[in-house]
Amino acid sequence: AARSSASFCTWAGSPAACAAWMEEAGDLGFVPERELIEGFWPGGRQPTTAAPELRVEDGKLKASSATEGASIGHRQAGDRAPGQGWRPYLGPLELESGVRIELIAHRLGYAPSEIVPYVHP
Repeated sequence: AARSSASFCTWAGSPAACAAWMEEAGDLGFVPERELIEGFWPGGRQPTTAAPELRVEDGKLKASSATEGASIGHRQAGDRAPGQGWRPYLGPLELESGVRIELIAHRLGYAPSEIVPYVHP
C-alpha cells in the first residue's frame, strides 16, 4: 500500500515542513514504480535520444540534438583506450581537414542515440 507524505514525514523534526516540501518539490517517492515507468516510458518503451545533427559554420563543426535536454559527446574515431573516450561537446569544434570523429547524443532516462561518424572537409 502506498504511503502518504504525511505518514512519511511524522518521523521528521517538522512533519508539516517535510510534507510541504514534498508537495512543493513534486516528490514522487510514494508513486508505485509501475506508474512512474508508464509516465516516463508510455507503453513501457524507453524513448531514444535523437542523433546529433551536424553542420559546418565558419569552418567549425556545430552539433545539436532534437531531443530537448540531450547532451552531446564526441571522440576521435577509433579512440577506445582508457581516458581517451567521449568528451562533452561544449560548443563548435575547430578541426583540421580530414579529422575523423564520432558524435553521440544522450538524455537521462532515454536510450543513447546512434553514433554519427563525421570527417571534417
